[in-house]
Amino acid sequence: MQQNTSLKLFRFIAWFASIYHVVLGLLGTFGNSSFVVSLVNKVYGITVNIDPDLFMSFARFAGSYMIAFGLMMGLIAKNPIKYRRFAWVGVALIIIRLFDRIVFFKALQSTLNISLVNSLPTIIVISLMAIGLVVCMPKDNA
Repeated sequence: MQQNTSLKLFRFIAWFASIYHVVLGLLGTFGNSSFVVSLVNKVYGITVNIDPDLFMSFARFAGSYMIAFGLMMGLIAKNPIKYRRFAWVGVALIIIRLFDRIVFFKALQSTLNISLVNSLPTIIVISLMAIGLVVCMPKDNA
């Protein structure tokens, strides 16, 4: 792959990850419980079977991490050569999320009613993101 095309794809993936995580993190952190429960159902296929207030405690906690991850990915997207080493942190977090989604699928299915149909797109998208970041990673001297 040509260096310029590779860098553009790397930046696209990083910007996508940044915007997605910051927006969902902000919505999860500051949204009201009925909106957040509806949002996670539409985006992730999660059916909330626990007290919405308890769920919101977890959503806000996860939202703060999503915002931090999104800001880091935005920094990487803005200056991929300078901050390329941080991309490995992003890849590691994506791999951990992928591992969690696959290994603990039965637990996710039973507690949050996430079906295989709803889980597969997430698995595919985050796998492609990790692969894309690794394959298109800019070189130190790019």
